[in-house]
Amino acid sequence: MTDTFTRSEVFRRYFNSKELSGPIRSIVELLASDAFSSASFERLVETEVLPRNLNIQETLLDLTLVFARRCVDDHRLSEAEIHELESVVAIFRINESDFHRLRSDAVKEIVYAQAVWILEDEYVTEEEEIRQNDL
Repeated sequence: MTDTFTRSEVFRRYFNSKELSGPIRSIVELLASDAFSSASFERLVETEVLPRNLNIQETLLDLTLVFARRCVDDHRLSEAEIHELESVVAIFRINESDFHRLRSDAVKEIVYAQAVWILEDEYVTEEEEIRQNDL
């Protein structure tokens, strides 16, 4: 049996487990809420990020990776998890090239860990191939 993790569930746990301050705390709190949307994120950026002249692109990438890592803990991405990841990426206005440019090692680490798990028995099933493709 595999688990499906929701964005709000993952970030509620993250929020409760980390010492966060300022805009990062507000972003994680928004991610943990049911109110997370393009509009609510834009309001947060206007009220907390822009006035402080902060560049939060790398933080947004890191937060997206927090969710991605949790979703692949069970070695699969459900349709719901894929949809939520795509939503977070779209709302944060992250491009695939941003991950490659700024967080290449983290992405490689996630993909490598999944590849090791898949190859552990020296046989790749069709389901494992689909899981790797989803990742």
